[in-house]
Amino acid sequence: MARSEVPVRDFIPYACLYNDETVLTKNGQLIQILRLNGFSFESADLSEIDLKKRLRNMLFKSVASHDYALWFHTVRERQPTFPAGDFAPGFAADLNKRWKEKNRGRQLFANSLYISIVRRGTRNGWTGVQRLLQSLSQEENKVEQSVALEAACQDLTDITRRFETSLADYSPRVLTALAAPGELSRSLWRFWRA
Repeated sequence: MARSEVPVRDFIPYACLYNDETVLTKNGQLIQILRLNGFSFESADLSEIDLKKRLRNMLFKSVASHDYALWFHTVRERQPTFPAGDFAPGFAADLNKRWKEKNRGRQLFANSLYISIVRRGTRNGWTGVQRLLQSLSQEENKVEQSVALEAACQDLTDITRRFETSLADYSPRVLTALAAPGELSRSLWRFWRA
């Protein structure tokens, strides 16, 4: 008995881009994604680190509802070369030289941190894109669904802006769509927002 082939698209939860910053999933959820730069905690004062932890916890608690979920991702990218840097003769130059020698031949990685802010779909009966599209064929439902989806997207955008403001020390950037050259679809992401 031959194994039936399952199309790859069945494993991808995304339906389409709702707008340049928002992904609409197959089950009606809306997602916006923030990319964060790191915070130099090694040289920070302990009281500053503690304050940042408390502020982050308060931010996360402020969206603690059944309508939202937060997904945290760390993407590790291999770095082809040792980080560049010129140092004046002395301790820093010697330390850099020894560290480079010690790590010669080792694989170096850079971590990229992401927060996906997920907004549950509207609660008025549809549970997926197919059902949404079917309901859009009826003129009454079309307006109602469109208004509900727009309100949910605006609510998500407000929450995302709150995260951007509260996490300003981490240089957050919202992922936005980028049209690939020569293509009509917006299929790539970039870390820029006008």
